[in-house]
Amino acid sequence: MAEYYNGLTHFKFVKENFYHINDQGQKYLTYEDVIKRAMQMYVHRDWYAYLYGTDGVVCTDALVDKQVAKYPAHFKGKDIQAIKDYSRGKLVFDCSGFIHNLYDAPDKNSAGIINDCTNVSSDLASGVEASVLYKKGHIGQDVGHGCFIDIAQECDTFRLMVIREYNWTKSGMWTKYCDYTGATND
Repeated sequence: MAEYYNGLTHFKFVKENFYHINDQGQKYLTYEDVIKRAMQMYVHRDWYAYLYGTDGVVCTDALVDKQVAKYPAHFKGKDIQAIKDYSRGKLVFDCSGFIHNLYDAPDKNSAGIINDCTNVSSDLASGVEASVLYKKGHIGQDVGHGCFIDIAQECDTFRLMVIREYNWTKSGMWTKYCDYTGATND
């Protein structure tokens, strides 16, 4: 159960240590905090796994069975035992669970997140650091320098990729939950 302890402890560390406090004593996130959170989770990606319909819970075989029963179309034809073996004891997210946890925001699906964003554009070159990246059914996080982090499929973890090499269709800023002051278009 060392993975469980490390993943859960790390996730709590990330959420408790990357934020700012305003003059009224309230927590808020800057675009830099969001990028640091995403990068921390990527660096420790061995403690995390993808599981459809989840948002930061410890994976058990019973949880996988529950998700398979709840979303049979998603899991049709997939090797459920391989998913259990890969994910057991890790903290699991799907793509939207990862994003809403980065921002300490309420749970929404990928379309709900991009619809909640401001400055949404299909011109990805106009996006700024820490923009949310979207394509139908999937969402990821711009981490600057032309790269993004996402979590996309069972038996896998976070991945760091080049934005222009992926088929994102929109980007936007989730300004309800993040201060983008100073963010640049890289």
